[in-house]
Amino acid sequence: MEFHIGDGMSGSFLDAEYRLSGKAELLTDTPQQISLLGIGSYLKLRIPRPAARSTMNPFGQVSLGQLKVWGRRTDYTSKVKNEQLPATNDKSTVDKILVGMGVPLDLLAWFDEDERNFEYSPIDDDTKTTVRDMELIRTRAIRDEDFELLKQLMADIRIVFDIGREIWHCQNELDFALAREDYNVAIEMKNRLRLLRNKRDAYDAIYGTSRYENMIVLD
Repeated sequence: MEFHIGDGMSGSFLDAEYRLSGKAELLTDTPQQISLLGIGSYLKLRIPRPAARSTMNPFGQVSLGQLKVWGRRTDYTSKVKNEQLPATNDKSTVDKILVGMGVPLDLLAWFDEDERNFEYSPIDDDTKTTVRDMELIRTRAIRDEDFELLKQLMADIRIVFDIGREIWHCQNELDFALAREDYNVAIEMKNRLRLLRNKRDAYDAIYGTSRYENMIVLD
């Protein structure tokens, strides 16, 4: 995918002059942050090549689940330099403590995607509820400076998120299998879903989420 920035003191999105600002390769359902440099009024996304056709995507369709844009407001009279700014925020101190406790840097980078909106993530609805509840516990842990709990929570939220993504994928595979009347695959996906949901529910029990409270009531 190509990202073009359009500039012009007058005009509209259609007649502005655009220039290439950045590219993204090998896009998947995993969120990515792409750094773009440029000053302009408009942003255009261009897909230079059509998606490959397959049995799962017979018409070569492409979808964009979510897009967040960060920028700085400027104009022709300001003195903002066209360069990337280092990211600094209030969580720097917390990050340093967690690194000292052995939390991997890639895990901290995963949370730097925050505040990611789990409503639009490719995970099932039940897992979204679990992750949201765990995020609330994480916020309280930061406030209370409970770094031991925070260290474990960060790892577990990532695990639960990945489980939810697998559940979402298996549910889609199950739907496709039923549509094709491929019942062998359907049985395999159903068994896989049961194992994944049990694994996810174990984290609900550990952290006492609202889903776990509902499960107790139902029992």
